[in-house]
Amino acid sequence: MPDKTNPTEKRQRWVQRLKQLVVPVIILLMAGGIVMLIAGNWNTWTSERVEQKTDDANVRADLTPLSTKVAGLVARVAVADYQAVKRETCWCSCRDDRFSRQVQQAVAAVTAAEDALISNRRQKELQDARIAQAADGIRAAEADIAAAEAGIVAANSSIANARSGIEATKADVQRTLLERRRQEALIASESATRQKAGAGCGG
Repeated sequence: MPDKTNPTEKRQRWVQRLKQLVVPVIILLMAGGIVMLIAGNWNTWTSERVEQKTDDANVRADLTPLSTKVAGLVARVAVADYQAVKRETCWCSCRDDRFSRQVQQAVAAVTAAEDALISNRRQKELQDARIAQAADGIRAAEADIAAAEAGIVAANSSIANARSGIEATKADVQRTLLERRRQEALIASESATRQKAGAGCGG
């Protein structure tokens, strides 16, 4: 059976239905907003009261122990009461006086160690120079010893030559003495003249 209602009536029906739905939706949205506002700010409203009241003089609270990675005096707290925080949130900072002094001492120790290393390197260079100088002295002394040994060899050769000369001279003296004795023996036996004996001694 065909619908004999005109389009104007249909439109008016849809408008009435929308009006009937809009009011409850608006009311639901407002109620949800109020609930969210209360739930989100309840802790703040209760914690910021000047006076806290209870019915039975008992207060219940959820305590969460907090600790820092290092021990020290707290310098600043970065969160407020009942504030929601997440993991790795920096909620306080400690005074770093002691740690700054420790860092300064460590830096001073490193600087002193570097200075000591430089000093050791310079002393090593000085010792190396002294060793090289001593090696040069040893080589010069060895050259002097070699020259002295060559001089000793030359002196021994000169001594040997001198001894050979002495032996030759002794032999000449001995021969001369023998000749003199022979001449004297001849003179004694008057086999030769004195003039001949004198010539033989001088020769």
